[in-house]
Amino acid sequence: MSYSSVHHAQATPEVLQAEGQRQSAILRAEGQKQAQILEAEGRREAAFRDAEGRERAAQAEAKATEMVSAAVARGDVAALNYFIAEKYLRAFTQLAQSPNQKVLMLPIEAVSVLGSPVVPLTTMPCEPS
Repeated sequence: MSYSSVHHAQATPEVLQAEGQRQSAILRAEGQKQAQILEAEGRREAAFRDAEGRERAAQAEAKATEMVSAAVARGDVAALNYFIAEKYLRAFTQLAQSPNQKVLMLPIEAVSVLGSPVVPLTTMPCEPS
């Protein structure tokens, strides 16, 4: 018979209960540790993927700017107008989606830059508040 089996055979119920509680506490702590490790790894992976997405968006933006610059150098001003109109529309979309009340004042130049895209925007029905 080994020492541990002799030891357990001689242990009182209180000692056995205390030993069980100690083992239970150790297992709970190990479980919490693993959960925290997995959570941290998930946050790290999400941050990495967010950074990759921002990098791809920046690369696409740089490529679009390069293409518009080349078009303007060739004398194609319509490409520049399209690029600027797209930026305005993206900004307006973000403004429209914000939950606050807003009044939007635009200089006349902004409307002329948008040109024909303004017509569909002004004729779209507004959603009731």
